[in-house]
Amino acid sequence: MKLPIGFNVLRNDAQAALAICAACGGSFIRVNIHTGAMLTDQGLIEGAAFHTLRFRRAICPSAQIFADVHVKHAVPLGDWKSKVLRVIPSNAAWPMH
Repeated sequence: MKLPIGFNVLRNDAQAALAICAACGGSFIRVNIHTGAMLTDQGLIEGAAFHTLRFRRAICPSAQIFADVHVKHAVPLGDWKSKVLRVIPSNAAWPMH
């Protein structure tokens, strides 16, 4: 039986997680903030979905991305519900095959 393994680096380093995923043959990465911006106890964190998806395509195209829609312990900058409506129809958070 093959057990899927995933990676989450620091709070929101999707590119490092993808690099480790590619090097170790992982199945997925975990990203707290994939799109938009959140005010956290560590300061302002902005998602970088465009860069993450391009990097994934280059080094680990089969990796899935699991991301929060609304991060706990953070306050969204702007309307997070409209962010959900933008992301879900674009399939940005789902694997590209």
